[in-house]
Amino acid sequence: MNQCHWQRSLLITGNICLIRSIITVFIVVFTLPAYADKSKVPTYKFSVVPQQSESRTTLVWKPVLQFLSRDTGYKFQLNIGRDVSSFERQLLNDQYDFFYMLPQHYALFHDALGYVAIAKAKIKKAGDDVPQIIAVHPRVPLFVLNRVQASLIRLKESEQGRQMLYQMKVEFFRALENSY
Repeated sequence: MNQCHWQRSLLITGNICLIRSIITVFIVVFTLPAYADKSKVPTYKFSVVPQQSESRTTLVWKPVLQFLSRDTGYKFQLNIGRDVSSFERQLLNDQYDFFYMLPQHYALFHDALGYVAIAKAKIKKAGDDVPQIIAVHPRVPLFVLNRVQASLIRLKESEQGRQMLYQMKVEFFRALENSY
């Protein structure tokens, strides 16, 4: 009788181990492809209206996009137009997903192409406050937009983010929650 109880206990323990093993295999098999191929991580193109030299713009924006990449898990590619007219042409041709632009660009492209503002900033430039807007193309999926907006909020709240905004001469920055 004691031996029978012991055998049943072993059988139950063995079944539990088998079930755990099967569950583990399913988890590994179905989640591994999502993490195995880093090339499947979407890359979003981020364009900045050319207001400074390309090297200065890259110096300022590269850390911001690296922060967004680390925080969201998406890749961001910085694109800087040669001049304002080429920037505008590229926006009209739907070449970018996210944009850093002046309000007059936003008004034009929001009406024409449906771009949505997700953050506002004021830059101190030659003694004047110059308003700026980060906007997103309507094709960007809502779940991506939510992650980017949350990341922009964390950027402003982190010490590293405040230093980046200071380098950019940003005096005011606000991520617009649920602006879409």
